[in-house]
Amino acid sequence: MRHPWEHVVGMGLGAVFANQLVKWDVKLKEDLEVMLDKARAANERRYFGNVF
Repeated sequence: MRHPWEHVVGMGLGAVFANQLVKWDVKLKEDLEVMLDKARAANERRYFGNVF
C-alpha cells in the first residue's frame, strides 16, 4: 500500500456519497407521495366533484 491516506479519503468520500444517496432517496419518496396525493385529489375533483 503506497499511500494509506488515499484509502482513508476514499472511504470518507464513499461514506458521504452513500449518506447523501440515502437522504435523496427518502426525499424522492416523500415528494412522490405528495405529488400522487395531489394528482389523486385533482382527479377526484374533476370526475366525482361535479356530479350534479
